[in-house]
Amino acid sequence: MTTFFHFSDFHILPKKGMTREEGDPCQKIEKLIETAEETGISPSFSIITGDISQNGSQEGYDIAKDYIKKIEQLGGPVLPVIGNVDKRETFRKNLLKESHNEKLTPCYYTKTVEDIQVIVLDSQNLKKVTGQLQEPQIHWLEEQLLNKEPTIIALHHPPFTLQLPDGLSYPLFKVKDELRFYKTIKESNTVAILCGHLHQSLITQRNKVSIIVGPAALSESLINSKVSKTYNASGFTIHTLKENALTSRPVIYSEERKLIKTTPITQ
Repeated sequence: MTTFFHFSDFHILPKKGMTREEGDPCQKIEKLIETAEETGISPSFSIITGDISQNGSQEGYDIAKDYIKKIEQLGGPVLPVIGNVDKRETFRKNLLKESHNEKLTPCYYTKTVEDIQVIVLDSQNLKKVTGQLQEPQIHWLEEQLLNKEPTIIALHHPPFTLQLPDGLSYPLFKVKDELRFYKTIKESNTVAILCGHLHQSLITQRNKVSIIVGPAALSESLINSKVSKTYNASGFTIHTLKENALTSRPVIYSEERKLIKTTPITQ
């Protein structure tokens, strides 16, 4: 049995104490780490599914590295995922500790922890909020899935179209890339796909594989066809994997779940 933590969407600003409409990102991250410590759980590893440093600033990654060290002290390695507000060059240099500074080359890698293969993908689609997966990354993914180990795939953008309660839908991924992705993992031993981006806890399924969107550290969003409402709430998820059965427990924290803003949806 393996238990691990899933954090997402830190949106760290260049300086501690800086605030935005949703509040102080650093203060919220620190509270989540404190809450994770209070669980008494020593995770085998932790995943952060993207949007770590707002606008990919070096200062934001410097702060992020301190938080990653604190999460590592809870147990296991921390596996960072690149999000749409991150920058590949500074993300790679600071969080993956890779020396080359290719600005456009996607940041993807794999790591095995306790016989679980964790595959981290780069779904960044420059200047767009929808995700994508292109060659050679998708071919690399095919090769990683050949070994048939229990696999967790982590990427920032949820690879599906969000179905809204009124029957409308909200695309989150390039359709052709989404179809290719599910074709690629169809015969694999993929246990779950972990994502961020939506700032809400959400679970769906494709081809009998669970897709779990983790709550954000920065805020909580509630989306319908007309508006997106942003609330003052933070969260992370505790996952436990036993014999290919994954149990996911969202942990949500809010001193006062007040509405911060309402944003019209345009399509």
